[in-house]
Amino acid sequence: MIRHSLVAAALAWACTGPAASAPPEPAHPGIVGRDDRRPLPAAEPELAAIGRVNREGGGFCTGTLIARDQVLTAAHCLWDARRHGLLRADRLHFVAGWRRGTYAGHARAKLVQHDPSLRFDGTGAPMDPLTDWAVLVLEQPIDGPELPPLPFAGAADRLSVSEGGPLARVGYSPDRPHMPVLVEPCRLLGAIEGGRLLLHDCDASYGDAGSPILLRTKSGYRIVGLQTLVTSTRNGAVPAALVVGQAHDLPVGPSAVR
Repeated sequence: MIRHSLVAAALAWACTGPAASAPPEPAHPGIVGRDDRRPLPAAEPELAAIGRVNREGGGFCTGTLIARDQVLTAAHCLWDARRHGLLRADRLHFVAGWRRGTYAGHARAKLVQHDPSLRFDGTGAPMDPLTDWAVLVLEQPIDGPELPPLPFAGAADRLSVSEGGPLARVGYSPDRPHMPVLVEPCRLLGAIEGGRLLLHDCDASYGDAGSPILLRTKSGYRIVGLQTLVTSTRNGAVPAALVVGQAHDLPVGPSAVR
């Protein structure tokens, strides 16, 4: 498992200000240093499993196919401010590989699975950041050899991350809603919450929630984390991702939603 870091962090969905000695915050908190986001090349077919979770009535987040009929995203993306709870599943759509009007597949959700302990505060932020995951179960599978689900990292992969293995993030940003962006390579900065939240420099600001944090292996990309929030440290705001996987000590995997 990834060891604790000495990075001091205060968890926040609305980022608090940095210490007086820290550099000024960028226009988009969570962009670490220069903005390294760039359009995802079309010649990355295995990443077509990443798409937009669209909310009827407006708004979106990033989601990732983890099975033909299951999409991983952040729970707070599904908050319905009018009902003070999660949106109904039938108001959620997953559009795989969305790219300026084209896409690789589409399906409506029929069920939302989440942590049984998930509770929201009045602003729609999970009271426990470790419960900020959700899986949409789709009405029908999204099939096709050109759209394989992305697998989770195994134990050896997670060890590689802890030893400095290069990371990547793919997702849809509020200022770039119609083209997936890729940030690669990026790296682990530390871990908090008992190693369950990873601090990283894969540029991700507010609105990038639900993006997968990936490790590129010889066999392809593997999911190691789920971007959920921007957190304040003594050196400024950095993105934080929830560790996710299939192992018994991780919060979500295909076996958790059956």
